[in-house]
Amino acid sequence: KFNKVSGNFYCQSNKLTTLKGCPKYVGGHFHCSRNKLTSLEGGPKIVEMSYDCMDNQLTTLKGCPEKIGSGFHAGSNKLTEMDFCPKECRVANFSNNYNLISIKKFPEKCIRVDFSWTKLLSLKGLENVEGLEEVYVANSPLVSIFGGRIKDISMIKHFISFKVVDGDTINI
Repeated sequence: KFNKVSGNFYCQSNKLTTLKGCPKYVGGHFHCSRNKLTSLEGGPKIVEMSYDCMDNQLTTLKGCPEKIGSGFHAGSNKLTEMDFCPKECRVANFSNNYNLISIKKFPEKCIRVDFSWTKLLSLKGLENVEGLEEVYVANSPLVSIFGGRIKDISMIKHFISFKVVDGDTINI
Protein backbone atom coordinates (compact mmCIF):
# COMPACT_ATOMS: atom_id res chain seq x y z
CA LYS A 1 0.00 0.00 0.00
CA PHE A 2 1.38 3.40 -0.99
CA ASN A 3 -0.01 6.91 -1.29
CA LYS A 4 1.95 8.60 -4.06
CA VAL A 5 3.25 7.58 -7.50
CA SER A 6 5.15 10.26 -9.41
CA GLY A 7 4.71 8.58 -12.83
CA ASN A 8 2.08 6.32 -14.40
CA PHE A 9 0.12 3.58 -12.63
CA TYR A 10 -1.26 0.78 -14.81
CA CYS A 11 -3.44 -1.99 -13.40
CA GLN A 12 -5.65 -2.74 -16.42
CA SER A 13 -6.66 -6.23 -17.57
CA ASN A 14 -6.08 -7.91 -14.18
CA LYS A 15 -9.63 -9.02 -13.29
CA LEU A 16 -9.63 -6.55 -10.37
CA THR A 17 -12.88 -6.15 -8.42
CA THR A 18 -11.64 -3.30 -6.21
CA LEU A 19 -9.13 -0.45 -6.30
CA LYS A 20 -8.31 -0.90 -2.60
CA GLY A 21 -4.61 -0.28 -2.03
CA CYS A 22 -4.12 2.00 -5.04
CA PRO A 23 -2.13 5.22 -4.65
CA LYS A 24 -4.06 8.36 -3.66
CA TYR A 25 -1.98 10.57 -5.98
CA VAL A 26 -0.73 9.66 -9.48
CA GLY A 27 1.60 12.13 -11.20
CA GLY A 28 1.00 10.61 -14.66
CA HIS A 29 -1.70 8.37 -16.13
CA PHE A 30 -3.90 5.96 -14.16
CA HIS A 31 -5.37 3.04 -16.12
CA CYS A 32 -7.69 0.49 -14.54
CA SER A 33 -9.63 -0.41 -17.69
CA ARG A 34 -10.76 -3.92 -18.65
CA ASN A 35 -11.23 -5.22 -15.11
CA LYS A 36 -14.35 -6.21 -13.15
CA LEU A 37 -14.79 -3.03 -11.11
CA THR A 38 -18.26 -1.94 -9.99
CA SER A 39 -17.08 1.28 -8.30
CA LEU A 40 -13.97 3.45 -8.19
CA GLU A 41 -13.75 3.58 -4.39
CA GLY A 42 -10.21 3.06 -3.11
CA GLY A 43 -8.66 4.63 -6.22
CA PRO A 44 -6.62 7.83 -6.53
CA LYS A 45 -8.08 11.24 -5.57
CA ILE A 46 -5.77 13.22 -7.87
CA VAL A 47 -4.48 12.09 -11.27
CA GLU A 48 -2.33 14.63 -13.11
CA MET A 49 -2.85 13.12 -16.59
CA SER A 50 -5.61 10.76 -17.82
CA TYR A 51 -7.79 8.36 -15.82
CA ASP A 52 -9.05 5.38 -17.81
CA CYS A 53 -11.67 3.11 -16.24
CA MET A 54 -13.33 2.00 -19.49
CA ASP A 55 -14.69 -1.49 -20.06
CA ASN A 56 -15.47 -2.46 -16.47
CA GLN A 57 -18.82 -3.15 -14.79
CA LEU A 58 -19.20 0.28 -13.21
CA THR A 59 -22.75 1.16 -12.16
CA THR A 60 -21.58 4.30 -10.35
CA LEU A 61 -18.60 6.63 -10.49
CA LYS A 62 -18.50 6.87 -6.70
CA GLY A 63 -14.87 7.12 -5.61
CA CYS A 64 -13.66 8.81 -8.81
CA PRO A 65 -10.87 11.39 -8.45
CA GLU A 66 -11.59 14.98 -7.45
CA LYS A 67 -9.18 16.28 -10.09
CA ILE A 68 -7.99 14.81 -13.37
CA GLY A 69 -5.48 16.85 -15.38
CA SER A 70 -6.44 15.44 -18.78
CA GLY A 71 -9.08 12.91 -19.86
CA PHE A 72 -11.59 10.96 -17.79
CA HIS A 73 -12.53 7.85 -19.78
CA ALA A 74 -15.47 5.97 -18.28
CA GLY A 75 -17.07 4.58 -21.44
CA SER A 76 -18.22 1.00 -22.01
CA ASN A 77 -19.56 0.45 -18.50
CA LYS A 78 -23.03 -0.08 -17.00
CA LEU A 79 -23.79 3.48 -15.91
CA THR A 80 -27.44 4.58 -15.91
CA GLU A 81 -26.91 8.03 -14.41
CA MET A 82 -24.04 10.44 -13.84
CA ASP A 83 -24.10 10.47 -10.05
CA PHE A 84 -20.45 11.22 -9.24
CA CYS A 85 -17.69 12.84 -11.26
CA PRO A 86 -14.44 14.72 -10.84
CA LYS A 87 -14.67 18.46 -10.19
CA GLU A 88 -12.31 19.07 -13.07
CA CYS A 89 -11.07 17.29 -16.21
CA ARG A 90 -10.28 18.39 -19.77
CA VAL A 91 -12.16 15.62 -21.59
CA ALA A 92 -14.91 13.33 -20.28
CA ASN A 93 -15.84 10.19 -22.22
CA PHE A 94 -19.03 8.37 -21.20
CA SER A 95 -19.72 6.78 -24.61
CA ASN A 96 -21.05 3.24 -24.94
CA ASN A 97 -22.85 3.34 -21.60
CA TYR A 98 -25.94 2.08 -23.42
CA ASN A 99 -28.34 2.64 -20.50
CA LEU A 100 -27.12 6.09 -19.41
CA ILE A 101 -30.26 8.26 -19.21
CA SER A 102 -29.54 11.15 -16.80
CA ILE A 103 -26.93 13.56 -15.49
CA LYS A 104 -27.13 14.30 -11.77
CA LYS A 105 -23.59 15.63 -11.38
CA PHE A 106 -20.99 16.81 -13.86
CA PRO A 107 -17.52 18.41 -13.66
CA GLU A 108 -17.42 22.14 -12.95
CA LYS A 109 -14.68 22.52 -15.60
CA CYS A 110 -14.48 20.47 -18.80
CA ILE A 111 -13.70 21.23 -22.46
CA ARG A 112 -15.20 18.23 -24.30
CA VAL A 113 -17.64 15.47 -23.36
CA ASP A 114 -18.78 12.40 -25.26
CA PHE A 115 -22.23 10.88 -24.65
CA SER A 116 -22.32 8.89 -27.91
CA TRP A 117 -24.14 5.54 -27.79
CA THR A 118 -26.16 6.39 -24.66
CA LYS A 119 -29.90 6.87 -24.04
CA LEU A 120 -29.44 10.38 -22.68
CA LEU A 121 -32.55 12.55 -23.24
CA SER A 122 -31.46 15.69 -21.40
CA LEU A 123 -28.33 17.78 -21.14
CA LYS A 124 -29.37 19.30 -17.82
CA GLY A 125 -26.24 19.56 -15.73
CA LEU A 126 -24.05 20.76 -18.60
CA GLU A 127 -25.42 24.31 -18.88
CA ASN A 128 -23.00 25.81 -16.36
CA VAL A 129 -19.83 23.82 -17.08
CA GLU A 130 -16.90 26.24 -17.31
CA GLY A 131 -14.92 26.06 -20.56
CA LEU A 132 -17.21 23.58 -22.35
CA GLU A 133 -16.61 23.70 -26.13
CA GLU A 134 -17.97 20.43 -27.56
CA VAL A 135 -20.50 17.75 -26.69
CA TYR A 136 -20.78 14.55 -28.74
CA VAL A 137 -24.17 12.79 -28.85
CA ALA A 138 -23.81 10.48 -31.88
CA ASN A 139 -26.07 7.42 -31.89
CA SER A 140 -28.11 8.72 -28.96
CA PRO A 141 -31.72 10.00 -28.94
CA LEU A 142 -30.32 13.57 -29.02
CA VAL A 143 -28.71 13.06 -32.44
CA SER A 144 -32.02 13.83 -34.19
CA ILE A 145 -32.01 17.29 -32.58
CA PHE A 146 -28.33 18.24 -32.54
CA GLY A 147 -26.66 15.97 -35.08
CA GLY A 148 -23.62 14.12 -33.76
CA ARG A 149 -21.82 17.09 -32.21
CA ILE A 150 -22.80 20.29 -30.41
CA LYS A 151 -20.30 23.12 -30.89
CA ASP A 152 -22.61 26.03 -29.99
CA ILE A 153 -22.87 25.46 -26.26
CA SER A 154 -25.54 28.17 -25.89
CA MET A 155 -27.86 25.66 -27.60
CA ILE A 156 -27.66 23.49 -24.49
CA LYS A 157 -29.06 26.30 -22.31
CA HIS A 158 -31.90 26.90 -24.81
CA PHE A 159 -32.54 23.17 -25.10
CA ILE A 160 -33.01 22.97 -21.32
CA SER A 161 -34.97 26.20 -20.79
CA PHE A 162 -37.42 25.51 -23.67
CA LYS A 163 -37.93 21.89 -22.53
CA VAL A 164 -37.28 20.51 -26.00
CA VAL A 165 -37.40 17.04 -24.48
CA ASP A 166 -39.98 16.58 -21.72
CA GLY A 167 -39.96 12.96 -20.54
CA ASP A 168 -40.40 10.86 -23.68
CA THR A 169 -41.87 13.75 -25.72
CA ILE A 170 -39.85 15.88 -28.14
CA ASN A 171 -41.35 19.41 -28.40
CA ILE A 172 -40.24 20.96 -31.67
